[in-house]
Amino acid sequence: MNQKTRIFKSLGSFLFDNKVMIAFAIICFGAILLSGSPMTFIVDGVFTRITRNTFTVLALIIPVVAGLGLNFGIVIGAIAAQIAVFWVVYWGFGGTGGMGLAVLIASPIAAFFGYLVGKLFNRMKGAEMIAGLILGFLLMVSTSFSFWY
Repeated sequence: MNQKTRIFKSLGSFLFDNKVMIAFAIICFGAILLSGSPMTFIVDGVFTRITRNTFTVLALIIPVVAGLGLNFGIVIGAIAAQIAVFWVVYWGFGGTGGMGLAVLIASPIAAFFGYLVGKLFNRMKGAEMIAGLILGFLLMVSTSFSFWY
């Protein structure tokens, strides 16, 4: 097999293995072109969303590593992170300092919520999934209402 054939084969393999990512990138690029928005606006929006969602994602990693399922207690950690982010944004902090403050605020809230959820799950042996779903839903609803009103 010659060099040219090997290059085409590896290129074809790369394109086939990454077809979903490539299609998504093409769709995004086409949407950017069709929107007519300046590139600075789009890049600013992307970075804003990435930094806003980074803290919530970090709050979700620890329960997954600890073995909690998505339906058990993972929502509780996300709620603690959201509460901390809401407070930090309301107080006007931003950047790395705001992120650090959110971590400092969310950690004791998450520990307290985790303690309470652990006590609840120990009392509801065999029904943890249902309890986690309902508890997560109720916390999500109460958190959203408390920040709207």
